[in-house]
Amino acid sequence: MRRIHLTEDVTLRFPERSEDFDEGVELGILAAAMEFGTIDHAWIGLGSREQARALAEKMGYRVVEGQNQGDWIEIKLRPQSSRPKLTLVHSVVSPAP
Repeated sequence: MRRIHLTEDVTLRFPERSEDFDEGVELGILAAAMEFGTIDHAWIGLGSREQARALAEKMGYRVVEGQNQGDWIEIKLRPQSSRPKLTLVHSVVSPAP
């Protein structure tokens, strides 16, 4: 049994449930938060990392992995449309007097 992070101070535990169950709940919460656009980062179990990444990409997010703490990893979620637009800037050199 492990804790599933909802927010910084709120966690859930499901006694006598399997690791697969915990991962399913964790990914379900993550999917709902992405659907409603109410998330920018989350702590997930290392076992959920690949599924979370695949889910996020299908829902239009880019994933940036943050710090690890034991069996947990922080992921930061950024909308794919939020990439900066780069423009080429030319500098003009003034002739010396």
